[in-house]
Amino acid sequence: MDHPIVRTSPKNTRRPQARSLPLREAIAAIAAEYDRMSVRQLFYQLVSRGVVPKTEAAYKRVCDASAQMRLDGSLDYNKIADGHRTRRTVWSRWASEALEAHTPSTAETSGSTSR
Repeated sequence: MDHPIVRTSPKNTRRPQARSLPLREAIAAIAAEYDRMSVRQLFYQLVSRGVVPKTEAAYKRVCDASAQMRLDGSLDYNKIADGHRTRRTVWSRWASEALEAHTPSTAETSGSTSR
């Protein structure tokens, strides 16, 4: 497996360290087995297969390695679910006015119909 260059900053790149290669290979193998998983699920898969110990330091290594793999393209971004990341919506005045124009007023929805 050819290991890509890891971008450590906008200007600096390096090859992955030899000691991190088995972890990167295990992450790639597990990610290939699943459509999508969280980093925590990936971590517990690595723990159950004996790749990493169940420690906070190992969890941080898995987080860092998976983030680097996503940045260098060796791990698809869609393979890791990021439930804490939220999509921000920018509301302009025009958009809020358009929304108000299409929302029924309270008088229309109060049910003032006669029978």
